Amino acid sequence: MTFSVYMPFLLFQYILGRTSIEMRFFILFTLLPLCIADPIKITMVDALPLEGETFDTVTYGKDIMFLFWNSSNRDDRMLKSSTWDMLATEKDKWVTSNNVTIAEMDCGLQKNNHFCTHFIAFNISNLTYPYIAYSHNNERFKKYNGSFEYPVLRTFLYEYFERTCSLNEIHCSDNDKKLLARWRNMTVKEQLREHIEINYLTQEKVKEFEKWKSALRNNFTLKLKELQEWTDDRDRIANMLLYEIKKESDLDVINKELEEIKRIAADKLSKQEL
Repeated sequence: MTFSVYMPFLLFQYILGRTSIEMRFFILFTLLPLCIADPIKITMVDALPLEGETFDTVTYGKDIMFLFWNSSNRDDRMLKSSTWDMLATEKDKWVTSNNVTIAEMDCGLQKNNHFCTHFIAFNISNLTYPYIAYSHNNERFKKYNGSFEYPVLRTFLYEYFERTCSLNEIHCSDNDKKLLARWRNMTVKEQLREHIEINYLTQEKVKEFEKWKSALRNNFTLKLKELQEWTDDRDRIANMLLYEIKKESDLDVINKELEEIKRIAADKLSKQEL
């Protein structure tokens, strides 16, 4: 959808009636090229249409604002085709650090009726179309309670979804604000040096961790090998003893003694539990 904006010729009538002849000619030949120049064009982008059956799949993982509306209502159609699609068109002007999806759910379509009437993220029992839901980073959807005027919507879009501290100080911690204040008193050269230093310290910390992880792995491998050798040796000794027992004693005697040992162990265990 494209809109063309032209300078109104009523402006000339207003100016020509209130200036000298020389000034009239000057203004006329200065502004005339603006009137015959190519019109300003705004190519509108439609908001992403959502459907009830695929809603979870399409919206999962997105930063999103979407409009519940009814296409059978004239006012809803005007809101969707002008204000809401304009927000979808200009969203990247207001949130630059991440991609926000501006979407819409037409509840006037039969296929969306069940979803629109059974939306459970917030109470919709007393709501009438249109209304707006929004979510950041897969949080539970919330209901937008502000004005539907475009300047208010774009301000909300910026304040809620622009989470980068340097672009929106609403989301800065106290320490972030102190850093920003210090950096803003630096020259570009000083800022670049600090940026390099921050990255260097980060890389050194990662290297330190990798060395620790490598040493831990090596120590784990060594301890595992020692344990394996020790258990293998104990198993070997136990088997030697078992062969000696079988060689020197009758199987019935062995079983009798084994049962006696088990009985004594069970008695000791029961006494400990008491």
